[in-house]
Amino acid sequence: MKILIVNNNQFGYHLDTYKYCECLSADNDVTYICFDFGFDKFESNKINVIYVKRDAYFISRVYLFFKSILDLIKINNYDVIFVKHFKFCFPIALMNKNVILDIRTSSVNKSKYKRFLEDSILKFDSLFYKKITVISESVAKRLNVKFDCILPLGADSFGKLDNTDYKNGFNLVYIGTYTGRNLHEFIKGLSIYINSGGVVNSMYIIGHGSKEDYDLINREVFSNGLNEVVKLTGFLNHKESYEYIKKANVGVAYVPITPFYDKQPVTKTIEYLATGLPVLATATLGNSIYINNSNGVLVGDNPKSVCQGLKDFMCLSFDNSTFELNFNSWDIVSEKLYHFMESVKHEIR
Repeated sequence: MKILIVNNNQFGYHLDTYKYCECLSADNDVTYICFDFGFDKFESNKINVIYVKRDAYFISRVYLFFKSILDLIKINNYDVIFVKHFKFCFPIALMNKNVILDIRTSSVNKSKYKRFLEDSILKFDSLFYKKITVISESVAKRLNVKFDCILPLGADSFGKLDNTDYKNGFNLVYIGTYTGRNLHEFIKGLSIYINSGGVVNSMYIIGHGSKEDYDLINREVFSNGLNEVVKLTGFLNHKESYEYIKKANVGVAYVPITPFYDKQPVTKTIEYLATGLPVLATATLGNSIYINNSNGVLVGDNPKSVCQGLKDFMCLSFDNSTFELNFNSWDIVSEKLYHFMESVKHEIR
């Protein structure tokens, strides 16, 4: 099957579509078109990656991206075009019949008005697409969007780790964006725990985020004298991140407990558990589905609760060989996507 995957994220910097490409390219002709943000490029012999220059001017940037997509469609006879949603992506639905829109998330913007605007744009875009995939039923329900197929979270299992001994202190890892996650509140809780006699050897924050949140985190780190404990590494790819997971004994999945975060997919929680790493997570509905006393601790979204959660970890014993994980490998998710693409290809033609 000849597949075009469209994503405004540079190739390799959006995990889901990167994994789809990786799995689907084994038996299919896969092309991926994206903006060139100037990040390090991921090499792939099996995937045809088309980079579009990201012009400084918004209008010319958008025009060039859509023109590049249309030119590709005209030249190549793609069986299916798969579009990971980005704002105002509706013109792509008008370029070909065999187009699928993929929705990974609803808005988690702190501003009520910006959330409404961003979700409204997404719903508007979706009206132009005949075929839609979503990450979960709860996201579709929140957006009030009709869908044809659920493409759930995937995870890689690199083999079970055995780092669940806390006698010598905690080695924490947080992976993901820190924009709007209130990680500075988590750092406060970390400081309270250390000042009460607890031992934290390290916490690595892997990812990127807004300058505002970066400054909040750093201010909290330095004001509490934790600059030798808490380190921000910046963005790392999947394999590089795993090197930090191997050294950790707790994975941190910390987001505010709000209605708009409550039903969001818990990507990192599942990835931690897939490697056998117990998780300290805020008690959102999504995290509550996966976390129990056998694999982690749920906490509130405030410093005192974080401190108590770390103390609770010291009282629990984890056997990660007994972790009951309800997740799909990327191979399984990609196979589901392939079968859906096949059905779209035959149905529309």
